[in-house]
Amino acid sequence: MKLFPDQERVIDDLYALIDDGAKKIVLQAATGAGKTVLASHVMRDVWEADGRVLFLVHLDQLVIQTAEKLIAYGLPADQIGYITGGRKPQYDRPIQIGSVQTLARRKEVLGFYQWDCCILDEMHVTAWATACAPLFEPPMADQLVIGLSATPIRLKKTEGPGDKFTHMVKAPPVHELMEQGRLCRLRYYGFNVGAIDTAGVKTQAGDFKTDELEQACDRPELLDHAVGQWKRLAHGRRTLAFGVTVKHAQDLAGAFNTAGVAAATVTGETPRDERQEIYRQLEAKEILVVTSVNVLSIGFDSPLGGECLLLCRPTKSLAVHLQQLGRGARVHPDKDGCLVLDQAGNCLKHGPLEADNPWELRKGLEPEGPGGAGFPMRQCEECGFLMPAQARVCPECGAAQPVKEKQIRTDALVELVFDKAERKQRSQLQRWILKAMSNGYLQGWVAKQYEQKFGTLPTAEMWRGTVYGPSPRPEDGAHYMAAWGQICRRKNRTWTVALTALTREFDPDYLDTQDLGALRQAWEETYAAHRVI
Repeated sequence: MKLFPDQERVIDDLYALIDDGAKKIVLQAATGAGKTVLASHVMRDVWEADGRVLFLVHLDQLVIQTAEKLIAYGLPADQIGYITGGRKPQYDRPIQIGSVQTLARRKEVLGFYQWDCCILDEMHVTAWATACAPLFEPPMADQLVIGLSATPIRLKKTEGPGDKFTHMVKAPPVHELMEQGRLCRLRYYGFNVGAIDTAGVKTQAGDFKTDELEQACDRPELLDHAVGQWKRLAHGRRTLAFGVTVKHAQDLAGAFNTAGVAAATVTGETPRDERQEIYRQLEAKEILVVTSVNVLSIGFDSPLGGECLLLCRPTKSLAVHLQQLGRGARVHPDKDGCLVLDQAGNCLKHGPLEADNPWELRKGLEPEGPGGAGFPMRQCEECGFLMPAQARVCPECGAAQPVKEKQIRTDALVELVFDKAERKQRSQLQRWILKAMSNGYLQGWVAKQYEQKFGTLPTAEMWRGTVYGPSPRPEDGAHYMAAWGQICRRKNRTWTVALTALTREFDPDYLDTQDLGALRQAWEETYAAHRVI
């Protein structure tokens, strides 16, 4: 497979480090930068040089899926052995693809299998697996290990990629891939401040404690809110929804089905054939929503990706957040971008997918000793006695402590524009369009005002949805055409002028629902009756 110029630069930088003696290297590549393509290129080079290569993923369920992609990118299928349950070992083959789960049960692999390069997929997970510990200790400390990751960070502050790796090569950032058209742009909707109330939810392994987070998120009001906002903003879009637990994901799918929107759930226990059938149904629009916990963020393999992402799981992990957003960034002919409906507040906390993250090989911090942060405390409402925050009765005076009621957010999601310049331009364009409609100006006047202020004409993306948003009502198209038809009538302009305004504001899928023939006939009748001769 031919590489893009920036991918060739990444390979050149990687090989230069190896030539200089580097042995532990992170290859950071965002979603869409071609992480698997780059890995297959390296693996093929090792194999063609009569070398042996070991490629490890973190879950058994990803082994076959990964192998299929690598074969599609040019690796020879008859040279590949598998280290995973249900497959007979073939250690004589020069390319081995396996999981750290199975590796833990086959300790002989690292001890006796002689390899020239080991590649760790999702290194922020696999490098810390117990089975991979020997890769970073004598006698293997001097062997080549390449760690792949879009997000080379760890949740635990005492752990960092710099603890295991010494060098890093970076592929182009997300915003550059979007500018090149290799990733589609995302539009974000969320609460303009705050999110699901996670006060009192404890932290475990660096993220929210799952069972307590489920109690905060799996509530009827929030399930109904998620469905309602999806219907308002993203109706008809193929959607991937992220829940806290399997139960939460199933309840979310149930809420959609109850509302008449076909939905299904995939979990880590869903058989691969059944999972692939669900993804096929999603692409065919036989169902519109697929809910899950982690499967969609780490094992979802569809050329379409999602047209909408529904985030219902608050997370403290930037890596989890970016992995979820990455599911919607794939470019596809049947896709006009991706909406992100963020009920969880993750976008306000962590930022958009295209934000620049200065990835570094940071080392873990020293663990806190005595006198560190300790346990959260609270004061008694009656006597002021200092006690553990979870105490419900004061041990000093016996007074019952009030329990704060969780705030259930059911207000409408609003568009989140993270780029201040873009936010200003979009807002100003909307004001000019509305002014033109009120005063009878043509859209050429709008474009001229925009160009004079910002030095360029508004893009098609900037025009789209400026007045009615991403999910217009069925009647909005007729109203918009009537408004511009009146202006054309007064200006003695043709149908195409009004049609241009219509196609700028609404996407093709929406226009397919409009009877343009009837709109044109009504416009022509009005035009003929009022045209000034």
